[in-house]
Amino acid sequence: MKRYFKFIIFALVALVAVQFGLHAFGVEPGEFSKVIFDFGGLGALASIPLADFPMGTNIGLGRFAMHHPNEYTESKIAEGEIPFGRAIETGTAVTQGKLVGGATGDFLGVSAYNPKASLVSLGKYSDKDALAIHKSGFVTVYVEEAVNAGDPVRVRHTNHASLTAKVAGNFAKTAEAGKTLLVEGAKFENSVAAAGEAIVFLSGSFKTTADV
Repeated sequence: MKRYFKFIIFALVALVAVQFGLHAFGVEPGEFSKVIFDFGGLGALASIPLADFPMGTNIGLGRFAMHHPNEYTESKIAEGEIPFGRAIETGTAVTQGKLVGGATGDFLGVSAYNPKASLVSLGKYSDKDALAIHKSGFVTVYVEEAVNAGDPVRVRHTNHASLTAKVAGNFAKTAEAGKTLLVEGAKFENSVAAAGEAIVFLSGSFKTTADV
């Protein structure tokens, strides 16, 4: 009887530990049993690569889309209003970051989601906010067009002449002379059928080439 009681206690502790671990990877408590049964139990669950776990059930712009061991984020001061999930370059001062805005600008990474941003309810930073920039990892970005996994990654540095949704800071695949940059060191990880959210892998080391 005592041995049985110890087994029950051990099982409960293990269950709580697993639930805590799943929660850390974005699996809601209500989904716990679904995860266990869909993957064939704890043994199968343990064999799933860590990178395959989403970081949250509601992925949004500027968030890590899945785990990567080399995720890195740096901080600067926002120069102007900056929506989440957009391309960032060094600002007027090296301590600042701003939307990519020129053919000769550097590419630092992606404006990260930050619940402490002054304009978080509008999905963006205010001027002079503390700006978080994701430099490596799988990040959700805003694309201005449909993209496929493996397409070249470009960022818009100059607004489109007539299409008001195509503005500086957007990600894209299509070259537009004098208005976009090709980014080496980044790649699209999924396919989307229209403008909206897409996942980009950022290596942390980038080279940009202006489209001419």
